[in-house]
Amino acid sequence: MQTQSKASNLEGQNIYVGLDVHLKSWNVSVFTQELHHKTFN
Repeated sequence: MQTQSKASNLEGQNIYVGLDVHLKSWNVSVFTQELHHKTFN
């Protein structure tokens, strides 16, 4: 059986969260210094 690790070592990195909010929609994006992790809406 294969397993996938979703753990990240973010020690020493800045984490940035971007919010884009409108009347009927919203987006949240999560970034680190090196990559874009995920966008939620």
